[in-house]
Amino acid sequence: MKHLAFLIAAAAALSSSAFAQTTIVGSGHDFTATFGGNEICKPCHTPHDAYPYPGNTVDRVLWNHQETTQTFTMYTTLAGNQGTPDGTSLLCLSCHDGVTAMDNYGGNTGGSTVLTGDHVVGLDLSNDHPIGLEYPATDPNYQPVPLNNLPLYNDGSIDRIECSSCHDPHGAGYPNFLRDATAGSQLCLDCHNV
Repeated sequence: MKHLAFLIAAAAALSSSAFAQTTIVGSGHDFTATFGGNEICKPCHTPHDAYPYPGNTVDRVLWNHQETTQTFTMYTTLAGNQGTPDGTSLLCLSCHDGVTAMDNYGGNTGGSTVLTGDHVVGLDLSNDHPIGLEYPATDPNYQPVPLNNLPLYNDGSIDRIECSSCHDPHGAGYPNFLRDATAGSQLCLDCHNV
């Protein structure tokens, strides 16, 4: 009986630590101790007076952060296509552009805390995975639908690949807010056939 109680306690501890890894609490997006005013959601979301949501109107997230106004150099595919950061990608780039202040939220546009270091994607996206492009569902080199529930974002006419197709800003249990494991190229194989 003593061993059973230990196993139950160990399982509970493991499940709670696994849960903690899939939430924003304690993650790189937890700004409560820096400029979040002790509110974990406020730097990104608000229940009232939100910014207009870029992109589609279906997935409104009550956005509370100033949207980036920067111009980005985009990745060019072999077919010559270039995407445009839209919808959720603009939300991500509103901090990860390295220009727009992270403390520009809640109507404040005079923030001064700018993201630096390895977390800055920057304005040159020409060497990053393409975003803002139509998902090539009919191309035999791709899965007809991304595996493991990787989301696509519909702008009203096409399903698009955006930053949050691969990254979950609230955490999904994988490093760098990834939605799936990178071991064995699993995240890549969720969309690409090799």
